[in-house]
Formats: sequence, C-alpha cells, structure tokens
Amino acid sequence: MFKKESQPITISNRILQGTVVRGNIESEGDLRIDGEILGDITIKGKMVIGADGKIVGNIKCASAKIEGKLIGDIEADDAVHLLSQCFVEGNIHTRRLIVEEGGVFNGSCFMTNEKVSSPQESENVSV
Repeated sequence: MFKKESQPITISNRILQGTVVRGNIESEGDLRIDGEILGDITIKGKMVIGADGKIVGNIKCASAKIEGKLIGDIEADDAVHLLSQCFVEGNIHTRRLIVEEGGVFNGSCFMTNEKVSSPQESENVSV
C-alpha cells in the first residue's frame, strides 16, 4: 500500500587497531583506519586515519581526516583535515586544507578549485 523510498546504501569499512593489511585497498564507500596499511588506498568516500592508524602508501579519496600517521601522498577531491596529533610526510593535492595546531606536515600542498586529478592525468593535458 505504501511505498518505501529507497535510501542510498552507505558503505563504511573499518580496519581495527592491531590489524595489518599488506596490499592495495579499493572501496565505493568510506574507510576508517585504526590499524596499519602498507599499500595504496583508492576510495570514493571519506578517509579517516584514527589516532593509532598508520598508512604507508598513497591515498585517493573524496575527503580525508587524519589524526594518525601517513607516509605517502594524498589526493582528495574536497578537503584534507590534519588534526593536532597527526604526522604526514608526503604531498597533498586538494581543494581545501585544514591544519590544526600541533599537526605535523612535511611535504608540498597543491590546491585547486577543480576536481583533483592524478599527476598522470594532468601530464596528458596540453595548455
């Protein structure tokens, strides 16, 4: 009699503290890391690295909030938020960058008003 409106399914993934993943990760949804990842991550949603989280690899995502440790580059279509106890060593490509006092960022930041594209994609663009 009454039709239910279908709600979009939100895929949320979590790697817990004490877990180590060696290899690349791809996901359609959000991802929270409280463990350790040794590999590249490509997701369409929000990336969160918790206080105990550690990633050694490159990240491509919609947005990111980093409280733990990242050794590698990050490309975020919207914003990268570096919290006060984070440690990031690598380059950041994003539209917006927020760095809280106490956060450590060693690298370069490239900001644009357009969707972030990978370096390989931008090399193919003629000016």
